[in-house]
Amino acid sequence: VTFFVIPKEAFEPEPFTGFQYGVALLCLGLTVGSCVQLGIVAEVSILPPEIVKWFSNPDNLAPDVMLPPTITEDQLDDSVFQLLQAAVPIYGGVLGSTAAHELGHIIAGLVNGVKTSIPYFCPNVQLGTFGGVTRFRSLIKSRKTLFDMAAAGPAAGGAIGLVMFIAGLAMSNPAAAGDTQLVPLPPGLLQGSLLLGSIVSGVTGHDINSTADVFVHPLLVAGWCALSATALQLLPVGSLDGGRMTQAAFGRSTLQFSGLITYLGLALGLLGGSLSLPFGLFILFTARSSEDSPRDDVTPVDNTRYSIATGAIIFSILTLLPMITDTGSAPPPGMM
Repeated sequence: VTFFVIPKEAFEPEPFTGFQYGVALLCLGLTVGSCVQLGIVAEVSILPPEIVKWFSNPDNLAPDVMLPPTITEDQLDDSVFQLLQAAVPIYGGVLGSTAAHELGHIIAGLVNGVKTSIPYFCPNVQLGTFGGVTRFRSLIKSRKTLFDMAAAGPAAGGAIGLVMFIAGLAMSNPAAAGDTQLVPLPPGLLQGSLLLGSIVSGVTGHDINSTADVFVHPLLVAGWCALSATALQLLPVGSLDGGRMTQAAFGRSTLQFSGLITYLGLALGLLGGSLSLPFGLFILFTARSSEDSPRDDVTPVDNTRYSIATGAIIFSILTLLPMITDTGSAPPPGMM
């Protein structure tokens, strides 16, 4: 017989404070900004060369700098509006996937009677966002409930990302350099993900070892970033969604071992490439500790959930592992 001393807060969580709402709104604003920045960087090639050259000089961003004779104010305004409009599929798609992820946790909490915190979003310039941090504010009943709460977010956000990735792939043409609806994707990005890069290369026929850009639809970029963020969240470590699923399906001892392997992979840059250091810091600051044990930590989950947990870990690893090129080295997988 095991007895738990349960704090009162587990049954009666304290109401959110104004400070918590303020921090959440600040994180949301920064995340929206990083997602818009991602879309702008991806679509910047649609601007006239003289405007790109003018913007590339930091001194020209000062408010008292005059435009050169070759650029009028109307031309500049029209170009900026066109750029923001073209970037909508990318930043809108990434934000939509992230919102769906957090909404999945909230809905799962309502279904299972688990109170959740305000989501705190984390911006990232390469993916737009690492996703959000959602705490469980009440005691989890069983390992099954813990698993379902954790899996709901990646399932919802990943589904949106997958739809965008497939739709974008169907509308891509790697050789259409003159199509203004497509964006150039550097080869290092394709080579940065074993799973996603192989799919794009296989469907489009693009040589993965080529140094030429591949031209893809903006929705593919949005789907790529959303799926990459989902893969990071599915890493089996701490209280990430993947860590929660691993704890629920395989137990704490397995989570401790998988967490050690994950930290090693991130430290060596084997998982996520240039994303490994910032995401490793994200884990250390927000998700390094595992979840508290559920009230029923004895009854195992069913075989379906075992299989889903295993598949989620495999998807995460294959997405974050880089491809090995003919040169024998893995290129940096920076998103943009």
